[in-house]
Amino acid sequence: MSNEQLGTTRPLPPRLYKYQSLSPEVLLGLLDRSLWFSAPLDFNDPFDCRYRVVAEGPSRSQMTLERAKLKADELLEFPKTRSVACFSETPDNLLLWSHYAASHTGVCLEFDTKSAPFKDAQPVSYTDSFPTVDYPSLEAQTDDQLCDSLVLQKAESWSYELEWRIVRREAAHSEEYLPRALTGVYFGLAQPYRKRLSIAQLAMTRSSPELYEMKHDGSGFGIVREHVDLDGIKQMAEELEPRNTC
Repeated sequence: MSNEQLGTTRPLPPRLYKYQSLSPEVLLGLLDRSLWFSAPLDFNDPFDCRYRVVAEGPSRSQMTLERAKLKADELLEFPKTRSVACFSETPDNLLLWSHYAASHTGVCLEFDTKSAPFKDAQPVSYTDSFPTVDYPSLEAQTDDQLCDSLVLQKAESWSYELEWRIVRREAAHSEEYLPRALTGVYFGLAQPYRKRLSIAQLAMTRSSPELYEMKHDGSGFGIVREHVDLDGIKQMAEELEPRNTC
C-alpha cells in the first residue's frame, strides 16, 4: 500500500496550515517554535489508523502464512508506536476554524514546507472503503511500510480537511523547528483584539511572520484573510477593547 497505490501523489504545497486553539501548550509551542506530534490513539476520529486483516490471497507456504498471521497480530499495536502532526492545505476553511481553532477564537499557523520537519509532510488519502491488509501484503511489505500507509488513510467524509501529515516512528513528542519556518499567523474572526495583540507579540519574538486576520467575505458563508500589522492590531485593541483604568 504505497502512496502511489493509495492515489496520494499530489505535490507538496509551498505552505501548510495548522489550526489551533489558544491552550497553554499551543502558546508555549509558539514561543519555543516547537511542534507537537500526537499519538494516533488520541485522534478525534475513532476509525483513524484502524484496519482489518483479510485472510485472502495465495501464500507461498504454510510457514509464510503463519508468519503473516503473527505479523498481523503485532501490527495491532502500531498506533502506540507512531506519532503524527496534522496540517491542511488552506487557511480559510470554515469547518476547520470551527472544529480545531475553538470556534474561530484560535489561530492558524502557516509553515514553509522547504524547512524541516514540514518538508516531510505526506498527503492523506480519502476512501469510502475501510482499510484492509491481506496476507500477501503482510508478507511483501515491512512493518514500517504498512504502518505508515495506514496512518495516511481516512474516510471520505474527512476529505474537506485537505490534510497532510508528518509521521514519526516514535511515541508522542515535540520537535523544534527553525523560527523562520513560521511564515504566517492567522487570527480567528471571533478572537478578541487584546488576544491577537498578545499572540502577535509572542510570535514575533524570534522571527517576523506575516500577520492576517480572518473576516467575513461580505456576501456568503465564506471567510477571507486580510493582511494586518502589529500597529494596526494595537490600534483596534485600543478602540474596541479599551483597558479599564478604574
